Parts: sequence; C-alpha cells; structure tokens
Amino acid sequence: MAQAERVFTIEHCSTYNYTAERTSCVMSLCLMPLSNSKQRVEAFELIIDPLTQPIPFEDFLGNACHLINIHQPHTEVSIRSKSLVCLKDNPNKDSVHSQLQNPTYELGGYADYWDYEQPTARTAWSEKVEAFLEEQCLSQDDDTYGSLYRLEQGIYDALRYTPQSTTVDTMIDEVLVQRAGVCQDFAHLMIAVARHWNIPARYVMGYLCSDAQPVANAQATHAWVECLIQDRGWVCFDPTNPTLRDSGYITVAHGRDFEDVCPTKGVNIGSGDEELQVEVTVLNLSS
Repeated sequence: MAQAERVFTIEHCSTYNYTAERTSCVMSLCLMPLSNSKQRVEAFELIIDPLTQPIPFEDFLGNACHLINIHQPHTEVSIRSKSLVCLKDNPNKDSVHSQLQNPTYELGGYADYWDYEQPTARTAWSEKVEAFLEEQCLSQDDDTYGSLYRLEQGIYDALRYTPQSTTVDTMIDEVLVQRAGVCQDFAHLMIAVARHWNIPARYVMGYLCSDAQPVANAQATHAWVECLIQDRGWVCFDPTNPTLRDSGYITVAHGRDFEDVCPTKGVNIGSGDEELQVEVTVLNLSS
C-alpha cells in the first residue's frame, strides 16, 4: 500500500526596508526545502524585487541555497519564496520522535557527521549548562534515546516559550538566566548537551504544520533538533513542542547551529538603518 501524503504550500516573504538608499546587495538565501525520504519538493519559486536572477548552489552541508546580486540603487529588497511540498504521513503518529527515524540505519564513517559533534559559539558547553542539568536531574545513561527524550522534556519544562524574549545573537547562558526563549534557543541548548554527551546533533530549520492542536511557532520558521542514534538514524527532537502529535515537520535545511541555516543573510553597501519584516503562510491542501 502506498504511503499517504499531505500536500503543503509555503509562502515565505522577507522584506528589508532601508532609511537611506543602498547601492549594492549580495545575499545568500536558504529557503528551498530539501527533498528526502520524508518529503518531496514538487515546485519552488523565488521572486526577488528589485529583479535579479537567483543563482542556485549547494552549501557544504548539502542544503539547497541561492545567491542573489543586486547592483542598482534601492531602498527596499523583497524576497518571496513559494514552495509546494508533499509530506509523507508517519505511520506511527504517537510521537514526534518517530518522524525522522530509519530503523535499519547504521552509523557511517566519522567524517559523515564530524561537523555535528563539534561545539560552536552558539552551542558551547558552560558551567551554567552543567548546573542546569544537575538542577533538572538530567544525565546520560546507556539508553541514548531515553537520555535525549528526558533532556527534551526537561528543557520544555524548565524554559518558557516567550516570543521576542531573545534575538538571533542570544547565547545559551543568557537564556538559562532568564529561563525564557524561543525555539532557536531551546534547540541550541539541546544540541550543546547532546554534543557534550558525544552524540552527533544538528540544528534543523523548517516549518511546523499542525493539523490539530495549537503549537508554538506554527506560522513562522521553526527550529528543532536531530540526533544521530545507532539503529535509528537521525531522530527528531523538539524541545519547544515535545508532546506534539500528528504534525508535519517540513525541513528546509540543517546545520551546526542557526548561523548555518539563516534564511537570508548577506552584505550591502549604503548608509542608514535597516528593518526586516518576515511573513510566513503555511497551508495544508490535503485538509
């Protein structure tokens, strides 16, 4: 029997407004969802204003990216992506953790996941992280999956999901002090611990689409974690929504931390201030 699928359209619009004219802009875009065993990209379109031709490329982590160059005076840049994605239904909808598993998976060569074992500035181990684990009675044991499951739940229980409480530059220690953050912060904390436990872990950026219950960050880009476990493969953990049921995780890109998978980043020439507005719309065409 063919595996059932759900079809989603995703429209992601990023608009940069400048208070003074800019003369040139070069940006890297990470907006095209990946095609893999769990999802298939049927269509993708980029619309850039001022008009320019995006140049596709694959980054060193295998993500589908685009480069844009704008070399004319402008006070606004609009980047709109439209995606049509078929998401294969998970036959076991009891837990988010079953979504990205391959039960026959065996760990490959060390080089295949070396990047995901190395700490970064955003996922660094610290005394505050260690104290957090002691406070929550969290530790690693022989059951790798169970250890990560408890870690995911512990982060969810201890931290408040609070929009606009942090920025893209907020570090883990600050999040632990204020005990509040957003999905990016929750993911960075879990990755820091997993890597300290010598478990390869990667940051995943994408979209979360729920058919039923309200979930945090459902109508914006979402961040979660994948950990590499023997005999399971890359397993999804979402410390922002650990009890999620019957949902769609649409993966755009994966990296060592947020910086690797930022949807839009680049440089421009000009003066004045910059303001970024982002709008995301996800529609389930199967419902």
